[in-house]
Parts: sequence; structure tokens; C-alpha cells
Amino acid sequence: MLLYCSLAKRAVGQEDKLGWLLVEDDTDIRNVVAVMMSVWGEKPLPFPDGNAAWAWLDSVANGTFTGELPELALMDIRMPGYTGDKIAARIRQTSAIKDIPIILMTAFSLNDSEVKQMIDQTGIDYLINKPLPDMEDFRSTLYRVRDDKRAKMSAAAKANADKIDTGKVVDAGKVDNVEKKE
Repeated sequence: MLLYCSLAKRAVGQEDKLGWLLVEDDTDIRNVVAVMMSVWGEKPLPFPDGNAAWAWLDSVANGTFTGELPELALMDIRMPGYTGDKIAARIRQTSAIKDIPIILMTAFSLNDSEVKQMIDQTGIDYLINKPLPDMEDFRSTLYRVRDDKRAKMSAAAKANADKIDTGKVVDAGKVDNVEKKE
């Protein structure tokens, strides 16, 4: 009954949902996570490895991708072709999706210093260790990271709007005077 209700909710509200990018080379994990995303009412955009995701990023960057862009990226770190951290860095350089939350998954143990370095170098928002947490914790984590990123982006946009009203614009930590248009 619970699954039926979740699927019914998804069918009703699916049209206003953006996709969630999913890059995972393990077929079982990719399929299970894609089903979970669908049950939660999200539209998975799955890729089997880093090369396939990179090719998709090429189409986004050159404007030939015509589908909906994702609002979140969930990727494995270590996989064939381009790794999740390399894809994350490329997402941050792709203007159409540079601000989406990026969550990496790994079965390898990383110390705090390695995690901080990865965040600083690639711009990821969160790291999840495998095995993945139970379904509810996993869902809560993904939505929390997404919502936190939305709040930060909204606050930054408001700060910039306030700066424009006063004749100053914030850009990458710099404040420059700009001509105020009335």
C-alpha cells in the first residue's frame, strides 16, 4: 500500500520535477537508486560510467542537449572512464548546471583531509559512503543537501539583488561599483 501511494503521488506531481543525474558503474546500485528516485517522485537521468556522463556534459556545454537539465547530481567516485570527482569539476564549469548540488558516493575510506581536499578542488556538496544508508536516511540526505544548496543560492541571489539596489554587485567575493539603471 505504501509503495502504491508513493507511486501514485509521483504520477500526479512528476511533471513539475526536474531530473536527478545518476552516474554509477555498478548496474545493481544504479538500478536500485534509479528506482528509489522514481518512488520518491524524481526523474532519474542515469549513466553507466564516467565516459557516458562526460559525453552528455559535452552536449549540455555545446547546447545540443534538448532535455531537462538536472537539479541534483549523485555520482560514484571510482568508475571506468572519467571519475566522479572529475565529472563534478566539469559540472562546476558548465554554466547551465554549475550550481546544482553534487553528491559523490564511494566505497573507499577517505579521511577528513581527503574529503576537504575533494570539496575544495571539485566543488562537491556532500560525500556518502557505501554501502549506502537505509532508504529513508538516504532520501533525507539527498533532499537535505538539495534544500541546503537551494537556500544558499537564494541567499546569494538576494544579496546580489540588494547590492544592485545600492549600486554594487557581488561577484566571486569581489564588490565592484556598477552603474545603477533606473
